[in-house]
Amino acid sequence: MLSKEQNELMCLVEGDAPMGGMLRKHFWLPALRAARLEADGAPVRVRLLGENFVAFRATDGRVGFLDEACPHRGVSLALGVNRDCSLTCIFHGWRFGVDGKVLEVPTEGDNSAAFAATVPLKHYPVREAAGIIWVWLGSGEEPEFWNLPFMNLAPDRYSVMCQPLDANWVQGVEGTIDSSHVGVLHQSWMQQEWAKGMSSTRKSTAVEYEFEDRPYGYTASATRHIGDEQKYVRVTEFVLPWFGMIPPENPPYGDRTAIFVAPTDDTHMMQFFVRFNPYTEAGLDGARAQVGDPDAFAPIGSAEEHWGQDRELMKKGHWTGFRQLVAEDFATQVSQGPLADRGKEYLSSSDQFVIRVRRGLLRAVREYIDGKVPACAPGGGLDFSQIMPRAATIAADQPWRAITSPKTLEEA
Repeated sequence: MLSKEQNELMCLVEGDAPMGGMLRKHFWLPALRAARLEADGAPVRVRLLGENFVAFRATDGRVGFLDEACPHRGVSLALGVNRDCSLTCIFHGWRFGVDGKVLEVPTEGDNSAAFAATVPLKHYPVREAAGIIWVWLGSGEEPEFWNLPFMNLAPDRYSVMCQPLDANWVQGVEGTIDSSHVGVLHQSWMQQEWAKGMSSTRKSTAVEYEFEDRPYGYTASATRHIGDEQKYVRVTEFVLPWFGMIPPENPPYGDRTAIFVAPTDDTHMMQFFVRFNPYTEAGLDGARAQVGDPDAFAPIGSAEEHWGQDRELMKKGHWTGFRQLVAEDFATQVSQGPLADRGKEYLSSSDQFVIRVRRGLLRAVREYIDGKVPACAPGGGLDFSQIMPRAATIAADQPWRAITSPKTLEEA
């Protein structure tokens, strides 16, 4: 369990909270799906770390990411007119460039240019990768951008969707990396997959877990024995502060999944899912077809509605009463409350990965408090591009660390 002080140090991101300061300074944050921004289209409101921003795509395709409030009278620039490579406030016509420069102040007449030069509007560097707009909210020298294995793939090699949730961001991180819940929470889904022909290697509920620390985070293996001669191993990677990467169901060339969060504020988050395949586009069209609104692909109900749980479905034998697998995850995370009280927990041996991640987050934020660059931050010689989740059936006497991912589709 954590003390109240430890829990808040790890979770809170608003204002002068150290964790928020660390994330601003040393990490590029996922902000929104890139497809939401159309050239000369509607601006989009974005909230990150308790602050409000507006994102828009200019006529020439560049993306602007600005403070939401117009510096004149505080009107939301999300209401603005987006055209001619600029965003114009509808209140008094003040016009701003992608770089935040004030281009025109019509109310000042002939003095417009001189007055505009005195008005600041903060803008933030952005990158577009994996179908997501990433933003750096710090000041000074930009940190190195993520070079994770799904960042530079062609658009036909990934699909991206997200879901806003009413819970602190660490609850999303913990839900992603908690392997021990899968056979319980998702048991109805697993039974359905077995009925459709899921490999018998996945059916064993007796799982052996091992964990190893990495400079970037952690590696976890889950091993199921198949008789006396073989075992099926799944290796999950976690990259601090929030990337969980899950291996394919049909190794070695199947789709991987990266799950990560954006801290909206202290009690809300946006959870992103990137399904990716470095080898082929196979499978992704089906994944896209199953998604309704990719910006809210698995909405859940309120606490008064038991987060959308269907008790009639449970009477028919379904374990959770949630038809979507991810809705099971989302409901459990949100049901812990806006900010989970970790001082009341009784952790067991199955919580080792959760414990490690908490230690990693606390270590990183303490390094920041001490004036150091967190060891897990991009840069410093870490090659994130080689961090790949993987799975394989191997000989019973072979170590799980021997499992590697093929570099190409043709590689044996």
